[in-house]
Amino acid sequence: KSDEARPRIESIFSKQGEDEVIIDDFRVLDVIGKSTLGKLMLVQNMLTNILYTMKQISKEELLRTGQLDQAKLE
Repeated sequence: KSDEARPRIESIFSKQGEDEVIIDDFRVLDVIGKSTLGKLMLVQNMLTNILYTMKQISKEELLRTGQLDQAKLE
């Protein structure tokens, strides 16, 4: 495939101008899935309108269930 045909992928960890990306930059559009540790959401960056998935994980549940290493791998 040519570079033009490939979808554009951007990192939410890169800087946007002078400001860092923060949680308040995103609007939750839908909850895609839930688990015992948290939920997976479809979000939209309000500055760029780019869609992302965001995982919300309970730290308390991670520590209680001993799944911290597994979460780091994901």
